[in-house]
Amino acid sequence: MEYSKTPKEIELYLREEKAKFEKQKSEPKLLILGPSDSGKSTFLKQIKLLYGKGFSKEDQIQSKRTIINNIIHAIDTIFKLLMSYSIHHLDNLILEPSSRIQFQLLIDQLLSFRDNQLDYFSQPILEAIVCFWNCDYVQKIYHSLNDNAIPTTTSYFFQHVQRITSESGMPTNEDLLMIRVITKSVSDTVFTIDGINIHFYDVSGLVHHRKQWISYFEDVLNVIFIVSLSSYDQMMIEDESKNRLMDSIHLFEYIFNHPLLKKADVILFFNKKDLFEIKIRKISFKKYFPDFRDRSLSEAYTYTKEKFKKIAKDSPKTLFTHLTCCTDTKAMKSIISDIM
Repeated sequence: MEYSKTPKEIELYLREEKAKFEKQKSEPKLLILGPSDSGKSTFLKQIKLLYGKGFSKEDQIQSKRTIINNIIHAIDTIFKLLMSYSIHHLDNLILEPSSRIQFQLLIDQLLSFRDNQLDYFSQPILEAIVCFWNCDYVQKIYHSLNDNAIPTTTSYFFQHVQRITSESGMPTNEDLLMIRVITKSVSDTVFTIDGINIHFYDVSGLVHHRKQWISYFEDVLNVIFIVSLSSYDQMMIEDESKNRLMDSIHLFEYIFNHPLLKKADVILFFNKKDLFEIKIRKISFKKYFPDFRDRSLSEAYTYTKEKFKKIAKDSPKTLFTHLTCCTDTKAMKSIISDIM
């Protein structure tokens, strides 16, 4: 027989739920905003390491599968480009006979792997992946790829593929921070910092999801806006005619001046400084921002920072800026301690 609650029990339940709602409503909210692939989710992972329970065994297992899928996707992308460059036969590749066999094995297995959730790579496949990655043709194509084609951390996972994706392998905290997965929803994660529950909202940066942001603007304590410095030469995934760094500037202007966020202080992360430092030595910053007058790394950073600070110039709101590499746990620990 189904048990029915008494009126007193229903009233008590409603009072408890209302109290929970009021308590949650009064707890500080922190929004993590920025374009897609700027490092928002990586920042949240650092918060999890510092103030949460860290990564669970299930996190590691699922992340290992994600890494495997990303490697398969990268191999598929690069191999298709190999074919389009008129390398129609494996015999055209400059490989030792034993390596050619491994390479063929990898390609044969790729199609069967692509739609399955693999828990690990077998040793023959791992050896074939290493052979693939060490191929001169593969390296040339990888370095010519646009960052939208495959994640910028692809080379890291190829270099550590045997350690991470073998049957006994398991990703470390550092490996999990290097994973790139596009956020397609909103996550509300609560961390207790100095005895206070703080809600961290990580919101998808994809263009068609940005309209949803406004529903999270009310009663926000702080906004952390994250920009990828290394995106200066990249075009948006959704619109390849628009520069990603320029999109970040326009998006920041919208966020900083939004009426619902007029009481929220803004913390601006100029992220991926490690990739920026490498890229700017090879790819001209001035090519994408013609009014840039200098050639040095520090001046390119200053130029970018001033573009954002100009937006906040006449505002009574406080703007804090930090030069970051969200995958660097030691450096991020110091920065996060300052802003929290």
